[in-house]
Parts: sequence; C-alpha cells; structure tokens
Amino acid sequence: MDQSAEQQEEIVGALSTEARDNGQHSATTPPVQKATYGLIGREENPRFFGRDNELEMMSRELLSSTNEQLRIFGLFGMPGVGKSHVALRFVYKHLKKFDGVFWVSADTPMELERDFIGMAKELRLFDDVTLAPKELVRQKVFEWLTTTTQTWLLVLDNVQDKHIIEDYWYVSKTGRIIFTSRNLSDMEYHGTQYAIIEPFDLQEGVAAFLSSLPDNVKSEHNAEKNARIISSGCGGFPYMLDRYARFLEDNHVSIDYLSRISSSIAPPRDGLSVPRGINYQHHGELLTLWWERFPRFCKPETNMLEILSWFDPDSIPVNVWLPKTYYEQSQAHHVAENECIGVFRILFSHGYVNGGTQGRGLTMHRGAQAMIIQAMTIEERERTFHLVLDLLYAAIPNRSNWEQFGKLLPHIRRFESLRHDLKIEPREESLYKLGSVYQRASLYLTQKCFLDASSLFLTNAEFMVVRTRPSERLSRAETEHLEDTIIDIISTKASMNLAQCRFSEAKDLYAQCLSRIEAKNSPSQNELCTMTNNVGDAFAKMGRYREAYAFVQKAFHMRQALLASALDPGIYKEEVADEWMTLAGCLWLEGDYSAALKYANESTKLCEEIYGKDNIAVARRYGVFGNILKSQNRLYESKQYHLKALDICRRNYSSHYTTALAYHRYGKILAEEGNTLGAIDHVRKAIEVLADNPHFTAADARSHHYLAELFHSLSNGDSIQYLEKAALLCSHHLSIPLEMARGRSMQFFDKLVSFWDW
Repeated sequence: MDQSAEQQEEIVGALSTEARDNGQHSATTPPVQKATYGLIGREENPRFFGRDNELEMMSRELLSSTNEQLRIFGLFGMPGVGKSHVALRFVYKHLKKFDGVFWVSADTPMELERDFIGMAKELRLFDDVTLAPKELVRQKVFEWLTTTTQTWLLVLDNVQDKHIIEDYWYVSKTGRIIFTSRNLSDMEYHGTQYAIIEPFDLQEGVAAFLSSLPDNVKSEHNAEKNARIISSGCGGFPYMLDRYARFLEDNHVSIDYLSRISSSIAPPRDGLSVPRGINYQHHGELLTLWWERFPRFCKPETNMLEILSWFDPDSIPVNVWLPKTYYEQSQAHHVAENECIGVFRILFSHGYVNGGTQGRGLTMHRGAQAMIIQAMTIEERERTFHLVLDLLYAAIPNRSNWEQFGKLLPHIRRFESLRHDLKIEPREESLYKLGSVYQRASLYLTQKCFLDASSLFLTNAEFMVVRTRPSERLSRAETEHLEDTIIDIISTKASMNLAQCRFSEAKDLYAQCLSRIEAKNSPSQNELCTMTNNVGDAFAKMGRYREAYAFVQKAFHMRQALLASALDPGIYKEEVADEWMTLAGCLWLEGDYSAALKYANESTKLCEEIYGKDNIAVARRYGVFGNILKSQNRLYESKQYHLKALDICRRNYSSHYTTALAYHRYGKILAEEGNTLGAIDHVRKAIEVLADNPHFTAADARSHHYLAELFHSLSNGDSIQYLEKAALLCSHHLSIPLEMARGRSMQFFDKLVSFWDW
C-alpha cells in the first residue's frame, strides 16, 4: 500500500470514528455481559424520542420468534433520520436478554475487518488475534456464532454497499441481526423484516425538540411556536433537531433568537444553490448553524471548506485532496499535511462534512457549499478554482482505470458548472490543464458510449487549447504538456469516430497524432507504438487488411523491443492486451487462424488479469476469440465464447455498443444452426440497444438488413419494412439520398461496420 493510500485509510478511519462518537452524551454505562463488543463510547442517546412503532416491530421480530431461527431486521432511511439511534435504543432496552451483543461498523471493509478482530479478541478465539490472517478471524467468529449455545445479537451499522458486506454476511440457522442502511434497493431482501425510518412529522418534531431542551427554555414565551418554525426548517430530521438543541445550550441563546436567525437567511443566488425540487425554506433553516459558525473558523478550516465546495457534494473522494499537489500549495493555503486530519475532525464535529455512502469519501450539504461560495470574494474564488484545477489534473487516473475515473466525473461536471456560473476564466498558463481535464472526461464518456456528453467535453477541451499559445509564461515542460493535450484531443476525436463506424476519419486523425508524436524532440516509444497500432486498427476496420497488417506488425516489433528493455514489463500490460488483439484480428482476416488464436488467447488472459472476468474488455475478446474458432469450424467452442461475451454484457452493460454486437453475433450463430426464430429474437435485442443511441446508425442499419434477411428466409412479409428501415439508417449515416441506399446488398452493409467485429 502506498503512502497516499495509508493516509486515506487513516483519515477516513479517523473521521468515521469521529462521526460515530460525536455528540453522544453518556446516560448509562453498558451492563457487564458475558460478551459485548462495540458499545463502549456508544452509549444510549439521552435525547432519543419516539419511534415506539418501530421498536415494537423489532421486538416482535427479534424477541418473539424461537431462538432456533435466524431473524434479521433492517432499518432503512435517509442520513440523519436516526437509524443507528433506533438500533441503539433497542440494544440497551433489551441488553439483558442476550448473552452476547456485538456492534460492528459496516461502512468499509477496513472497519469490518477491525471490528471482527475486536469480536474475536472479546470472545478469546485466539491467543494473539493480531497474528491471525483476516480470513481466519472471520471464519472463527462465524464458527462461534454458529456453534454457541448462547443467545447473541449482532448489529451491522451503516451497511451502504452489499459488495462490501458480502464477506461478512452471516448465514446460518440461529441468531439475531440488526442492520442499518440508506440503500433500500440493495439491501431490502437481506432481512426477514424491515422498517423505513421516516423524518418526524411537524408535531413529532416539535415534541422531540422541546423534550431535549432545559426547563427554563421550554417555559419561554412562544416556545412552542418557535419550536414549530425550527422543526419545519429541519424537515423533521432528528440529527438537525439535535444540532439546534446543542447550539442553543452551548451558546446560551433563547429559542426565540434561534428561530429569528433561522428565518433571516437570504436565499442563495441563482445557479449556486438548491437542487431541483427542494424547497429553499427547508435549505435556509439548515444553514443557520453554518452561518453562525463559519466566521469563527481559523484559516485552515476556512480554506478547506472553500476547496471542498467546488466538488460534487454527494461523494467527495479522499484521494482528490491527498495528492502531493495539495500539500505543495500548503503555504499559500494555510493547510499543512500534518494538520489535515485535525481540520477534518473539526469540520466533522460542526456538521459541515459527513462520511460518504460507501465509507470511502465525504459528503457535504449543498446548502453549506452555496453559503461558503457566496461568502468568498472574487479573488478567493479564483484562487480556489486554480487549486482545485491542479488537484483534479493530478488526481485523474490513466486511461485504463475507468472505474476510478467514473468516480471523479461528477466532480469535473460540478467544477465546470460552477466555473460557468461564477464566470471564472482560467489563467493563461492553466488553460492546457483545464483542456486536459475535459479531454480525459470526453475519452471516458466515449468508452462508455455516451457520445453526446463526450462531444460537449471535447468541444470545451478544444476551446481551451486553442486559446493557449506557447509563450514566455509557459515553461518548456508546460509547452510539452500542451502538445500532449492537443494529441490527446485529436486521439479522442478519432475514438469517437471509431465508435460511430466512421473508420476513414478515425484513421486520418490517428495518422495525424502519429505525425505529431514523431515530430517531438524525444518522442515516447510507448506513445509511438500505441498510435501506430491505432492506425492499423482503423485500417483493419475499413477492410484494408494489408495496410492494417503492416502497421500492426510494426507496432508489434516496437513493443517487443520495449518489453525487452523495460525494468518492469508489467507496466505495458494494457497496451500489450490491445495490440495483441488487433494483431489477432489482422492474422484472422489474413487466414492465419492458428497464430490469430494464439494472440487472441494471450490478449484475453491479460485482460482477465487486469480487469477481472466481468469487464467489457474481456467480453470483446471473447467475441473475437469466438469468431476465430468459428473460422476453424470449432462451432461448439465458438458458441460458448460468444455466449460468455453476451452474458457479461447483458449483466453489466445493458445499453453498450458491445452488448448489441454480442446479441448480433449470437443471433448469427443461432441462424446458422437453423434456429431462425431464436436468431430473430437476439438481433431484435441488438436493435433495441442500438436504437437508443443516434450515433450507432451504421450498426443499426446492418442489424436491420440482417433481420430483413432472416424474415425473408421464413417468407415473412415483415422483411420489407426492415429493409426500408435499413435503407433509411444507411441514408442518414452516409448522408446520401434514400433512393441510393435502397436495394443494397448485405456485402454493402457489412462495409458500414467493422467486418471483423460484426
């Protein structure tokens, strides 16, 4: 684990602990039990109010049933609604009825592992649990839960992702489990019974708020009226009501004063504030505490809040503000690396940030973000804009790490939207960085086949780069980065053309990239190799196989030289996997099936190692592998590979171009086996996927023409309408009159798409 990853785990772990322990006042000490874990520091909330119906449901499910049955109760609800406190109330109310009670934080695998080690230590399952492998610890804890004659209750708090919990999900015949979660759709079926915890209605909110106040405050004039204003503003959320009550006590203010400042907050300006559909009054009331506290913060806390306000508030990834870039600017921004955890603890304790839904990031209220941005001067906004740009530029991963890129995309969108709203223009020396961020967002969206959104980002990227002119303000390194960004933009354009089956345009753009790379003073051999292969791939998709093979073979020899000289050949895994698959395709089209199969097999194994077996890159290779096997008349094996490709796409990528391709390929196999109706069904599914994206007209035309042929083979008159639709799509794709597109053969439609794909 690298240093930044260790820092991330340390900070997230510290924040999660802070969030759990924050603000809970000791009312009772847990009674000594035969075995308890996780209750120290998690005492019952003295301000707990109501929830009698939910607690009664839990008692019926968990206490009335026979101990020989496993019973699991789920508590669902939004953040701040009090799920954990309901679970805690049940635990303390019925603590004596269980021989063992275990409270486990289920936010992250790190916390689950830590708490299972704590359970094993409490149960004395090892002489020294710190020396035991985590898999053995988990196994021994489950073994104790399964075999013990004692009654026990396990609480899994804040389960947000079923994939995180799967290794720790207990399945047996006995026991009692409570879990809390925000994610009803993921976790609904994991329980034998569940309850949805809703915010208090107005009357309950008033009663809950007043019950937590000292008697002298409750006796104030108009106390109930003011409590109604505050409860309404808080939306009935116990978390916010509790915050208001503490603020009132800590600052010794009257309930009338709290009500008045709640109502006095001005709405944020347009474009900076409220999510669509949310009433501003509710937002305004929530801002009260933030307005009161914000001016009192020291410089580090203020600057951190200003930076976080530029990110998407629902999932601020820790690794965005951990890069070295952030700390290099610490002198200017008053936050040193060793202060970071302390700063976040302070922000956590005042409710500005909270733990993310999967425990791997932070969340921030949109209202707090809007307030902070409004409080900033123009100079402060420009300063934080350029810092956040540096952070995003440094944090965006390379092209192969698409999952990580997907997590950053909402922040790039938020960043661009806010820049537009605030009318901030980047400094001349930062234009290429902004262009690079947009370009990489465009490339990611192209890979996901979201071509409209990709095109918008690419247009923005081009606009930024066009405005950048090499000058004295740009260092030599920055000038080189600018040229790299220009090449990346042209390459992304080529990728978009490939996705739309415009292979000639893609080939020309890749060739342009290759020329620019060759013109550099010290061109990267890896870049030269990759771009040479891209040109060959475009030629292959055009059907110009000899030219394709010349480029691909050249790329192959260049790569072999790189691998021979590299200290760590593994750094080229992704490139090798792509290049060997292109080589396999060319060899197949040349008729060298044995060599094609060899390189397709190696490429497939590499992709499985890099991405796992459920990735779309693996599905693509299974499809090509199946095509090669089919050419060798190994029909059964070919069918199995096409079926594997289809299964991956159908489960994970329902609307992707590759999914349509997989349906089409499998339909062709069924047709060749004589199952025409099965073929029609699969080709129709391919058309359903393609019809959802106007950029896929070439492939859509090809599938419609093939579907017409299938209906014609059944002497079905529907073939005519599908032929007409194919002609219409062809006319649109090639920008030719409809009459010219009618009556074309299948061979013509094959040329619209990559033959070795389809």
